[in-house]
Amino acid sequence: MNKMIIYGRNPVLEALKTRPREINKILLSKNASGENVKKIQELAKTAGIPYTFIDIQKLDKLSNYKNHQGIAAMALAKEYMPLEELIEQAKKSDNPSLCLLDDVTDPQNLGTILRNACFFGIMGIVIPKRNSAGLTETVEKVSSGALEYVPVAQVSNIAYTIDKLKEEGFWIVGADTNDGKNIRETEILKPAAFVLGSEGSGLGKLIKQKCDLLIKIPPNTNSSGNVSSLNVASASAIMFYEFNKTNKIGK
Repeated sequence: MNKMIIYGRNPVLEALKTRPREINKILLSKNASGENVKKIQELAKTAGIPYTFIDIQKLDKLSNYKNHQGIAAMALAKEYMPLEELIEQAKKSDNPSLCLLDDVTDPQNLGTILRNACFFGIMGIVIPKRNSAGLTETVEKVSSGALEYVPVAQVSNIAYTIDKLKEEGFWIVGADTNDGKNIRETEILKPAAFVLGSEGSGLGKLIKQKCDLLIKIPPNTNSSGNVSSLNVASASAIMFYEFNKTNKIGK
């Protein structure tokens, strides 16, 4: 199986909570301290996972000089969930919802969308095998541990997946800045599957045709400058929030 380095205090802590058997070793800088560090050491001891203190320069190199916060874990790479299992899990939940990403290649965006999905209770993410960021170490770090709680399915074809979700009763809601209806004037009912495209080209023609509803997030009429849209990660947070508000989720 593929391996990965999980770095950052929250990502390592959440991985220890959810899949300790997949972690081989914990690495801490010699000056690491704080409540999270103590908790990580306690969980590692309980799970029988060895941990060791090393020079921070070694951690810098292991994490490719990313913001590791003095902690890293050697672990198995996070596995994808089969699409059928993800759909069934979402349907059985109190918040039947999914998010499909088409051509979202920036790992920072994928990590942030995972964090948004976890915060708003979206039950899973679907990404294509091609032209997409994968479940990398950067995605794990940016998600701040959310990757450990939000399952991700990887599919060959987003258009086919939309057809399958329709057969399962999901309402397909696409984000489109040109043809979409004002999100403030719509109700997004469950079960729903959101479809978000790349910031450069948005959703393709076929994908848009398959959506039951296209929505957009309009700028404030008093906004200044030439910013006419949000990036895909920011847009996802607003869509998830509006979905929860319409369905009175989280009250």
